[in-house]
Amino acid sequence: MSATGYTSGSWLTRREAHPIKIPASELSDIPRSHLREAKPGPSDNDVISIPEVFVQLSCLNLARQYVFRWDYDVSGARSLQGSDDVVLERVDKCLQRLRVAFMCWSDVTPILKPVDAHGDIISNGDLRTLHYCRDFDRILRWTERNGLIDRNLLS
Repeated sequence: MSATGYTSGSWLTRREAHPIKIPASELSDIPRSHLREAKPGPSDNDVISIPEVFVQLSCLNLARQYVFRWDYDVSGARSLQGSDDVVLERVDKCLQRLRVAFMCWSDVTPILKPVDAHGDIISNGDLRTLHYCRDFDRILRWTERNGLIDRNLLS
């Protein structure tokens, strides 16, 4: 198994979101814990942001790349640069972020466990369960349409 081909290509097309600017006058409406770390925007009255879903996808991609780091060309992955301890700390922080996201926003649709005539579970669950999801393509289009062109603002 490797992280190349179709799988890597699909990650590369979606991993970078356009940063968006938020007027400073609207910051009081946004839940946040680290306002002092907000990066100033193109004007003094804005801050730069990325919708959380794209940060989570970047974290998931980092974990994927870390798992396949021996089979994958990671020379261009800035998140995987540094000492083993530094990289592992980044991966751990991402996994923690994803854990919190799953706990806060997870789908609570029941996954049914089929049982046989004796009441023994016969599979890990019916993964054909119907789920209702956000329209991710719509979120992506909105972010691209409303995003700032200069992605270097995040660096």
